[in-house]
Amino acid sequence: MKNWILYVFLTLFLISSSLLAKAPIIPSNKIKKNPKKVIRVCCSFGDGIKMKAFPFKKISSITAYPLIGNHKYLGSPKENNGIIYTQKGGFIDLAHTRDYVDWTAYWYSFIHYYNDLDTIIVKKLGKEAGSKTIQIDLRKKLSENEMISLAGSIAYDLSIWHEVSTWFGASSVPLIHEKNSSFSPEDQYSNLLGVVIGMEAIKSPLDFNTAVTQILDRYLLKMIPSVTIEETKNAFKKVDQLWWDSRKSIPNRDLVLKRYINTQNELLPWLISSHSEPIPLKIPLDFNDSLKKCAIFKVKTNHLIKKNSDLKKLGIGRVISNLDFPVILRYLEKEIEAIEQKY
Repeated sequence: MKNWILYVFLTLFLISSSLLAKAPIIPSNKIKKNPKKVIRVCCSFGDGIKMKAFPFKKISSITAYPLIGNHKYLGSPKENNGIIYTQKGGFIDLAHTRDYVDWTAYWYSFIHYYNDLDTIIVKKLGKEAGSKTIQIDLRKKLSENEMISLAGSIAYDLSIWHEVSTWFGASSVPLIHEKNSSFSPEDQYSNLLGVVIGMEAIKSPLDFNTAVTQILDRYLLKMIPSVTIEETKNAFKKVDQLWWDSRKSIPNRDLVLKRYINTQNELLPWLISSHSEPIPLKIPLDFNDSLKKCAIFKVKTNHLIKKNSDLKKLGIGRVISNLDFPVILRYLEKEIEAIEQKY
């Protein structure tokens, strides 16, 4: 009798568990299709930014905490993205954050899909200052935590390359450079925040969009977000002529006066007030971590890199990998410091 009761209990438990199980983030039939390079279009650093082509139009992409909507994988207008100032996280570009939430989810799903095949996967990723590919070594089956860490690491590396490539002249729109927004004060921190949230959401028992919505909300509340658009506008005014120049127009390269390049394993946001304590974010994998080498991101660079850099002097050839990033970032850090001294 006791065995029969135990059998019924276990059966009901397994059925209820399967009903409550988290659905796959990305269906298997969509794994082979990459998300767009830039999923959500936003935002230039600053407020009321002028455009050379349209002198009477000004761009302002600011949001406030009460306006922020629920997350939706690959985006929705109802997300109400924009830049928001937080007292402990600085300026946060929510479009960037959500993009790298989704990239982390995509790479986790991709690795999970191929994890049992005992193979090396080579995947083309389109073009951005050259042809991008990624090679993922899955000859040794990865644990759940390893898959999540590797997915976050890949997503963060993609964010780094986007900033590097736009600094050297790559752009989404032909003939309109994006150097004015490369490594702007909020970029790297906003991107890494998305990676961190994405990794946490994958671990959550909740459905992915719900988990992201709740975790993003928790982080923003911890950072003390602006509750009105005017608060973030005032924050931009305080750093006008210091971090950005309201007198410049897009696509002027001097629109952003200060660039944030991180060469450490942890990011701290730039804050306006020295009285607030910044919230650090840790990069998923150190460059010396053996797991990092399971995913090698490579770019066969085009003329933009050769024309606009001296990377060859650093021993970096036409093919750049993510393992070259520490050297490249230190190189750019010095180059940007020299430019900023002229302001």
